[in-house]
Amino acid sequence: MNPQSQPPPQEQPQLQKPATPTYILRGHATPIHSLNLYHQNRRLLSGDAAGYLIVWDVGTKRPAAAWKAHDGAILEATAFFFPGGTGDGVDAGGRTVVYSHGRDHKLCVWVFSVLDERDGGLGRVLPVDLLADQGISIGRQPWLLHSLSVNALNFCAFSMAFLSSASGSGSVLRVEGEGSGASPTAAATAAATADGTAEAHAPAAPPSPPVLLAVPNALNSGAIDLFHLPSETRVSTIPADPDVQTGMVMALRLLVRADAIYVLSAFEDGRVMVFRCMKPCLPGQGSGAKSQWHWEKLYACRAHSQPVLALDLAPSAGCFFSSAADASIVKHPLGSLGSGLVTQPLKTVNTKHAGQQGLRVRADGKILATAGWDSRVRVYSCKTLKELAVLRWHKEGCYAVAFAEVQGQVPLDGGRAGGSRQGDAPGEDEIREEDRSLAAVQRLRDLKVQQTHWVAAGSKDGKISLWDIY
Repeated sequence: MNPQSQPPPQEQPQLQKPATPTYILRGHATPIHSLNLYHQNRRLLSGDAAGYLIVWDVGTKRPAAAWKAHDGAILEATAFFFPGGTGDGVDAGGRTVVYSHGRDHKLCVWVFSVLDERDGGLGRVLPVDLLADQGISIGRQPWLLHSLSVNALNFCAFSMAFLSSASGSGSVLRVEGEGSGASPTAAATAAATADGTAEAHAPAAPPSPPVLLAVPNALNSGAIDLFHLPSETRVSTIPADPDVQTGMVMALRLLVRADAIYVLSAFEDGRVMVFRCMKPCLPGQGSGAKSQWHWEKLYACRAHSQPVLALDLAPSAGCFFSSAADASIVKHPLGSLGSGLVTQPLKTVNTKHAGQQGLRVRADGKILATAGWDSRVRVYSCKTLKELAVLRWHKEGCYAVAFAEVQGQVPLDGGRAGGSRQGDAPGEDEIREEDRSLAAVQRLRDLKVQQTHWVAAGSKDGKISLWDIY
């Protein structure tokens, strides 16, 4: 056969290089249990198994605050930034409010201002440094605004939702439970800044609107308690199902709408349930508020064969997702639930990777991520539940993930009117000569941080990896 007549060899497809983390944050000496990006991605809150919380400046990759929040492991911690007066620079009068749930049976609310961070009034000593030098001064803790005694035996973290201070049941301002820390709405901001800027060492007035909290019941591990802040009262209890042995509550999500409150719950036997209370009566609306709560079960499905580890809502609240100790990821209905009991999920996918926890849905509702016991972070499509990426760097199991905010555009002038928009950001080499100040460089660094689609992963090794994907 003439060799010249042979077809040319086919080119082999070029393999894409595996993704690598952009940054590694080393500060915790024990496993990471909680991660939360907030303040337009400028800050990352992390909590560990020793009870320490660290607020990281994502721009500088340095700690802005660090303190021991609990005597036991952190189950979950989430933070919100409430803008204040302009003061000395953008957001100089703003405050951060941190909600933390620990294995010491305490749910705490911490408050500190931008000035506390800037002036170095808060402690910044990392837990790894405390191990090396026991005599080092750790600095001041943030102001403790609330401390509730709650159940922490279930390994189930709290869930929370802000309520409108202007209405009874509250229209939804922000739904939060285990993770993402978006900026509050205008109503929440107004409530946060009505009394002006707090002094660095002065007790802060309540900087947030009323809050509803969901936690496991202290007496019955299959029941759910709802607490109200700032009154610090228990307003209702969802009893355990007497006909079904569900075991302990493993995960919770709370959704507040204008006419109803929804509680999404997952249990030790693999069941997932949705309860609804129509037009509940909250504290301050009259006597006998607790007795007027009537819960209706809308959804009950044994979606998993092993204990459920995580729940998270889609931003549209039309559906929600769950992962468990088994290898399944399940998509559940929510927006279509009515008066009848629904018992079938929307979609179930066997990923063949058991032990995925810390499930989070990104703010645009397109992708979700899980933290795997096999040390890998997996990214899935919310629509098809197809695996899109596997992030591998850690050597030990991963316990927590967090997404950056990606909705909307970030003004490149730091929030002033008339500025350019995302996509037109000048590089550091394009800064005008007269603008080559420390403040200008800091502003551009913050803008780059805000526009990056971060995925943060926390591991048993105490390290946090930051990835820039999708």
